[in-house]
Amino acid sequence: GSNIPNEPVNLTGIAGRFQAFRQILPRFTGDIQIISGGPVIASAAPYEIFATPGSITFSWETEEPGHSEVRYGITPDFELGKVIDETPKTTHTIVIEDLDPATVYKVQLRSAIGTDTSTTAKYITSTASPAGTTGEIRVYFSKSVDNGLATYQEAVSNENFSNRLISYIEAAEETAVFAFYSISGGVGDQIANKIIEAHQRGVDVRVIASGHTGNPNAVINKLSNAGVRATLSLGNEQQHNKFAVIDAHHQDPTKSWLITSSWNATDDGTFNQFQNMVNIQDVALARAYQLEFNQMWGAESGSFNAANARFSENKVVVNPSAFWIGEDHTQVRLYFSPQAGTESQIIRALATATSTIDLGLNLITRRSISNTMLSRFNDGVKVRGVIGQISGQGSEWDYLSSWADVHHFSQAEFGLLHHKYAIIDGENTNDNTKVITGSHNWSNNANVFNDENTLIIYNGRVANEFLQEFAARYTQAGGQDVFTAVSIAENGDELPGSVSLGQNYPNPFNPATNIRFELNSEHTITLSVFDIMGRRVATLADNRGYSAGEHTLTFDASSLSSGVYIYQLRLDNGQTFSRKMMLVK
Repeated sequence: GSNIPNEPVNLTGIAGRFQAFRQILPRFTGDIQIISGGPVIASAAPYEIFATPGSITFSWETEEPGHSEVRYGITPDFELGKVIDETPKTTHTIVIEDLDPATVYKVQLRSAIGTDTSTTAKYITSTASPAGTTGEIRVYFSKSVDNGLATYQEAVSNENFSNRLISYIEAAEETAVFAFYSISGGVGDQIANKIIEAHQRGVDVRVIASGHTGNPNAVINKLSNAGVRATLSLGNEQQHNKFAVIDAHHQDPTKSWLITSSWNATDDGTFNQFQNMVNIQDVALARAYQLEFNQMWGAESGSFNAANARFSENKVVVNPSAFWIGEDHTQVRLYFSPQAGTESQIIRALATATSTIDLGLNLITRRSISNTMLSRFNDGVKVRGVIGQISGQGSEWDYLSSWADVHHFSQAEFGLLHHKYAIIDGENTNDNTKVITGSHNWSNNANVFNDENTLIIYNGRVANEFLQEFAARYTQAGGQDVFTAVSIAENGDELPGSVSLGQNYPNPFNPATNIRFELNSEHTITLSVFDIMGRRVATLADNRGYSAGEHTLTFDASSLSSGVYIYQLRLDNGQTFSRKMMLVK
């Protein structure tokens, strides 16, 4: 874990009472800011705003002007040095360059006035994946979807997840690690046979299954008897992950795959339940998952090391949380439970919703999450959902159903709804559109005790595919609302009969760039620029009328700091188009 500071700190957290005492619960290490008389750092992690294979850009704010400094290294000693900007400012941007691709670095941000310095806790970050990595994101669903809502591509439905996982096992060449919650039955036996075949052809395979789904476990015994390194998790809590990492350190960057899902590798989980699976071809993300696996394994390779293995509350944060994937730089956030305070990250994501929140949940027992959605609902955000379990201890069903458009997805009538996802602003996709998914049920056990993983994927296509699944479940459960999916062309392609917003040029830029848009008829438009925190920093056109045709406006960012910015075109009919650009000074 992180060392407890022995200096005065500013502490942000949830205040409450524990028995006879008051307590403050920080959400993550970024909530602990060392004061030391320096300018107070007002930003929270993650501090990265962009990463390339050879660089990482950091941005943070202080309450008073100070210098900007980032110390960095492969180790917590920051042995690679530091990058400093001595100009006093309250908005800070530092770019660390000449780094290695898909590599984890330890960093610390610092701002000072004279000899008085404020610092963040030591922080873990990563460069982007090497050239050649595709960044492909494949989404699969085990049951039907509503392809009528497809705006980018039709979601894959009725997928056999066992066969899908096996296809990756068969493709493995060097390494494969698997974290199963439950693996059993004919499905488990079939997967075990393919894992054994991989082992026999020289793939270094390691397998963990939860000790809470049966001890002994027939599949783990079968694997062990065949010479595969396989074990059950230790401790009193559930190892609830369902992920696999294939060839994380292969010399060919196209070989590295992450497979994560809500799916348990059982007969019931495969054939009868409602599940989702997300597979991502990205080296940096695959390696981050393997770091977490290694922590539970107690070693980076070889045999299971029970003495060093960490599960549940014994785990520490060992992985970066922010990634930029593929040619379109899709932002992905990764959080492992319980060490990352995942619930607080879910709340932060939900709080950004501007139009819709759509929930596909096995269960929800957390009032803090419900209240966040209620706050957005009160501001006009539509909250819809399907929930599988509604009568368990602490269920939020009664509370949510008193104001939200939520529906019980009856297991007796339909089968078990095993999803753990939310879609934010999924109908009218923009740069705020995102999907929360993974193994993490929205419960106290998942947040505080279980080993879980959660991805937040900022991608309109992925969100639309999840929306196709959600609409099918929502309608199946009796929902009456009408869905109107609108595609905002993230790749800049013109939508038929509509409007196109082009990529700015040049990009990256300093200090000025051109923004081109095309209208198919006369419109009143607003063209705004936002920083990565969602704050408007410029308005290039404010309710101004433009004729049909191509138009170009120039954006001068002389007064702004380096970083990623978002420009948004809003039409008088409510349509919005958004794209990203990079200012590098």
